[in-house]
Amino acid sequence: MDINEIMNRAKAAQAQALESLHKAEEKSEALAASLSPEPDASPQNNAALEAEQPAANARRQVEILGQVFDAQTMAQMAADQEQLHLMINQRVAEAASVSTEAVMNQLFGED
Repeated sequence: MDINEIMNRAKAAQAQALESLHKAEEKSEALAASLSPEPDASPQNNAALEAEQPAANARRQVEILGQVFDAQTMAQMAADQEQLHLMINQRVAEAASVSTEAVMNQLFGED
């Protein structure tokens, strides 16, 4: 066999492989472009989606908790949460009603 013939065959195979690779790359890019959703550049839609996401997450959490716990447990958890909010509001009101002088005395330990 002639070395030039081997080199020519190798070059032809390399060119064919390169062409095949380019075709496959073009097909994959076209497929990816057809499968990917159109980017929605509207800031209003993005803001609406961001605002809706926490509510959707909360609804999903409630659904999951409803599947895991029975109605009595869910009612007790809701009551406990409400009680906790009331206690927090009470503590905040107490802290707001304390005078600055009393806070300073409490801070520095003067009775």
